[in-house]
Amino acid sequence: MIEKAAQLDMFPVTGEVEALDPRTAIGPATRVSGLYRVRYGGAATVHQVYHDRHGWYCGEHGPACVAVSDAVATARAR
Repeated sequence: MIEKAAQLDMFPVTGEVEALDPRTAIGPATRVSGLYRVRYGGAATVHQVYHDRHGWYCGEHGPACVAVSDAVATARAR
């Protein structure tokens, strides 16, 4: 049996996480308690990560998105 080799990132791309005020960005009646904008390597693509009664999730990719773990780490560090 041949095992598949894992590729290691020599220069991992770090995420730039920006905390936003959910009430300002979404509206005063929102139930979102945390809103984060995550961008990797200066890319044009931005991940919007939400924290609400459903938990943590990326608006486009869901809870398994790597941006979610970066946003959670930023929230815990605050």
